[in-house]
Amino acid sequence: MEGIEHHSKTKEQKTIKVKLLGITILILIIITLFFSSNKRQSSAQSDCD
Repeated sequence: MEGIEHHSKTKEQKTIKVKLLGITILILIIITLFFSSNKRQSSAQSDCD
C-alpha cells in the first residue's frame, strides 16, 4: 500500500512540474512578444499583471 501511495505522489509532483514548465514557457513567449511589439512602454507596464 505504501508503495502505491508514494508512486501517486511522484506522479502528482511530475504533473505540477510539467504545468509549471508550460506556464514558464508561456510567460517567456508573452514577454518576448510584449517586448518586441512594445519596446518603449515595456518598462512601465511590466510591473502590472
